[in-house]
Amino acid sequence: MIAYLEPHDRERFQQMMTALVADGACRWVSNEAPAVLPGVAPADAQPSGRFVLALDGRAVARTHGHGRSMTWL
Repeated sequence: MIAYLEPHDRERFQQMMTALVADGACRWVSNEAPAVLPGVAPADAQPSGRFVLALDGRAVARTHGHGRSMTWL
């Protein structure tokens, strides 16, 4: 759902979640297209239609946007 935010709000959200994770206040699971959270996407992310599944701001898998498939990184 982060894709529906304006780019500056995405950055603000990412900063807020990174701070909450660092404080131990929560865990952050995201599943977004690489361009939505470029700071989370792996360096070799290509616009292939695959999403990036991340835990606490660290990419862990490439996925189908609706969970149909997943490949661990």
